[in-house]
Amino acid sequence: MSSEPREMLLCTTCETVLGHERDIESRNFTGKHGPAILITYVYNITMARPIRIFMSTGWYIIRVVSCAGCKKEIGWIYLKVQQRSQLYKLGKFVLELARLEMIIPPAPPTGVAF
Repeated sequence: MSSEPREMLLCTTCETVLGHERDIESRNFTGKHGPAILITYVYNITMARPIRIFMSTGWYIIRVVSCAGCKKEIGWIYLKVQQRSQLYKLGKFVLELARLEMIIPPAPPTGVAF
């Protein structure tokens, strides 16, 4: 296990923890509001019902994802893709960078005596 601090992803509105930098697969995505990330795991979210949507790379079935703390829409999860070249997106999340804050949590104290 690395002792280096890792970035946490927080909601910009309510500071709920949504994920960790180590789970980011790509920083080269675009969301509804600009730059976005593709990430494997997120938490503290709610999901809307599945919808069919056309994006620049084809048709998808997605679920819009919102922060569980403040209910602000932060991205989506891919449920179904039509093109083979897009299969790597299945089950992964796109989160909008405009809705995220990345912080490095403070390191735990070392050598503390009780």
